Amino acid sequence: MATMLDAAISMWDNGMRVIPLNGKKALIPWAKYQNETPTQEDVEAWWDRWPTANVGIITGKDVVVVDADSRDSIKWVIDNLPRTPWAAQTGKGMHFYYGVSDFEIRNSVNVDAKVDVRGMGGYVVGPPSMHSSGKRYRWVIDKAAGAQSFDDLPSLTQDDLARINSYNGVEKKGEYLFDSTTIRDAHDGSPIEEGGRNNAAASLVGQYIHEGHDLKSIKGLLGQWNDTNPEPLEKDELDTTLASVVTTHLRNNPDEPLAVEHEGFEPKPIEGIAVKGVPTHLLELPGALGAVCEYINRTAIYPQPVLSLAAALPILGTLYGRYYRSPTNLRTNVYSCSIGFSGSGKEHPLHCADQLFNESGMGERLGTGRMSSAQGLLKHCQRAPATMLAIDEFGLMLKSLTSKHASTHKADIMATLLELFSRAKGTFRGMQYADTDGNRPRVDIFQPCVSLYGTTTPNHFYESLKSTQVMDGFLNRLIIFDIGNSMPEMQEPITLEPPEPLIRYFKMVKSHIKSKQGHAADMNGTMDIPLHTVKISPEAKEYLRDYEKNIRKQMVEYRSTGTDALWSRAYEHSVKVAMIRAIGIDFKRPEVSLADVTWGCELVSNQIKTTVVDVVDRVADTEHERTLKSVLRHITRDGIAQSELTIKARAIPRDQRQKILKDLIDGGQVTMKRHKPKTGRPTTWYIRTQGNG
Repeated sequence: MATMLDAAISMWDNGMRVIPLNGKKALIPWAKYQNETPTQEDVEAWWDRWPTANVGIITGKDVVVVDADSRDSIKWVIDNLPRTPWAAQTGKGMHFYYGVSDFEIRNSVNVDAKVDVRGMGGYVVGPPSMHSSGKRYRWVIDKAAGAQSFDDLPSLTQDDLARINSYNGVEKKGEYLFDSTTIRDAHDGSPIEEGGRNNAAASLVGQYIHEGHDLKSIKGLLGQWNDTNPEPLEKDELDTTLASVVTTHLRNNPDEPLAVEHEGFEPKPIEGIAVKGVPTHLLELPGALGAVCEYINRTAIYPQPVLSLAAALPILGTLYGRYYRSPTNLRTNVYSCSIGFSGSGKEHPLHCADQLFNESGMGERLGTGRMSSAQGLLKHCQRAPATMLAIDEFGLMLKSLTSKHASTHKADIMATLLELFSRAKGTFRGMQYADTDGNRPRVDIFQPCVSLYGTTTPNHFYESLKSTQVMDGFLNRLIIFDIGNSMPEMQEPITLEPPEPLIRYFKMVKSHIKSKQGHAADMNGTMDIPLHTVKISPEAKEYLRDYEKNIRKQMVEYRSTGTDALWSRAYEHSVKVAMIRAIGIDFKRPEVSLADVTWGCELVSNQIKTTVVDVVDRVADTEHERTLKSVLRHITRDGIAQSELTIKARAIPRDQRQKILKDLIDGGQVTMKRHKPKTGRPTTWYIRTQGNG
């Protein structure tokens, strides 16, 4: 029995640009395939992922389809348009396939249209797809005509289109409206002169519907755009355009109702998971931040709520990037690092980030840890200035960048990562080369918003660091989430597909930002952009002032350990994560509340305190110091018997281990005691002194 993949490959072999559909809705960002043909590998990968997906055929460049959905309209097409040997039976009517004409035919429909034309910017459902009625689409082909490809099909003329218009009761091209699923050359939201305003408004409404906005949001976005026009449309005329497009969409897509107003997220934490590293109440999150964490947790084989939060912050920081800022000009860029042992589930959030951005049509915002040079990194950030670097084996990458044997290219990457973090609130000015032929121009990026999510094992991460990096401003740019030995129970994950409300949310945020920034929203980092300042409530401001004073005290307290620099960005981190949480609750009118900053400050302080302990215990400048600290980690304040310590530190040669213990005792970090029981042999115990770990 032929599969949907077989059908898709057969159509692809015949020159059709095929895409996978869920019903009538595209499962992939498909717009680019209007100008390029998917490969056979693309097609096979799509139907391997969605074996029962319907087959969509993109129209406009290779084929034009006339859609008749009643007996009368089918008869009219047969009697009045050129006879075509390729047709398909649909759930309600017929699709008639034509070749492309020597002029462009756009995809356009009318509220009362009896016959629709699918051209540039659209697609149709092809056989043997399943219609919502339960009927399958099937080919109706006149084999005697001998049409083997699109080139053999007759084309529609201008007179044919005029006849279709007349049959539909449309005399003017300008009266056509757009179906939300088939928009070509979508209007970019910029102001427009008199004459094209209705078509631009219709295009925008179609885009907003396709992106998942509710009717209330669409009306608000359309009004904001209309106010930017030199001569705005009258309110009644704007409302009529909105109503027409909505009616058209509902008629053509009866299975896709529009919400009057979307409800907010109500994320639910997974119960019964042991959490280490972050107090449980800090993982109970509202809004989009909670929704992203819930998605990552519920799709994981080994759910790790702490690591879900570590990934959700840079994911949303990237989504909100280059638009939102605090009153002190802080942005939403976050560098976070997840530390856990192999098999603990720390890589799963990387796959979720990939899914979220790709499914919402923002795949270009995901960068990679495979960076060969700073110039390559900057070129990516210039193309996608709001970007998230997703880096597996982050510790190994750091080791290669900070090694004394690292090449100049590698060392430049580290310096660039440091500077990009700080330049989010201004302009990053790249390296000026000495060449005179312009082959290596300086890369400048306006308002870069680069976030980072790295995963690593403890050994790889801490072995990559030296004490100078604790002080030089690198480590304090990271919010570190270390889950220690946490190994959660396996669960049966739900589908890996992101929930539709979350994808719709990502699209809505992107659309909202675009409505505010206009054409600049689509530009790369070579152009400056308008920004929105997020309000902070008076109570939250007061809390932050007290928190900043407390940070200064913490820096003095930790100075003796050499880790005071880790506190120097605590205020900055706290405001950023509080702002991300607040935007996730209301991205249109965000305000950072007392609850947001209380959560943000407590989270950041908790992570810094945990990091301080790990740095003191693990970061070393020499191999001897590293080995010494590895022995010290086994010695607790309650003490450890010599026999047990010997087993745990057995990888260290006996002579070296004894020398290390002597150094620890001489340095006052460890005391040794002899325990003499009434019977049996005496035992030696090593005890960590108070104030050390």
